[in-house]
Amino acid sequence: FSLVRGVYELTVAPDKGLFFFSPIFLMSLLGIYHLRKRINLGIGALLGTVATILFLYSSFADPWGGWAYGPRYLIPVMPILALLAAGAIYKSGVWGKIIGFILFLASSAIALLGALTTNLTPPKVEADYLGLKYGLWQNWEVFQQGKSGSFIYNTYLSNSLTLQEYFAILYLALILIAGVIFF
Repeated sequence: FSLVRGVYELTVAPDKGLFFFSPIFLMSLLGIYHLRKRINLGIGALLGTVATILFLYSSFADPWGGWAYGPRYLIPVMPILALLAAGAIYKSGVWGKIIGFILFLASSAIALLGALTTNLTPPKVEADYLGLKYGLWQNWEVFQQGKSGSFIYNTYLSNSLTLQEYFAILYLALILIAGVIFF
């Protein structure tokens, strides 16, 4: 049972799930599908690394990774998943680029929200016990209140921009750069 709960927590749960906090990595599943006929030792080693880390951390009694924003335990596999996602976007033509771009926009908005507010979010099991909000919902509330953990924003920009304006500037820059890269 702990293995099933661990896989759920690490992959899709709203408090720490990889695909919830970084939906762009859904494209890595398509990347694995595209590679199914080309499995060699190198690709097998990469996929084996992903499977081993997922299995290992899912087996723990504590798959949440503490008070972190997103799936801290899966950070070592994210570069591998990024390569698989990039391969899927490349192999899927125009529709792959459009879907990948949309997933990238969602992922970067969620990551930017966490970077500007706080990276300390309790897992659901602790938040419920302590009566706190958790994950993305906690960060969204902090964002709406205009509270930030960003040194640059707090030191240099908080007197001239709202946190929402600062977010919009950074996010628009990300959209433009990603648009150039994707298309």
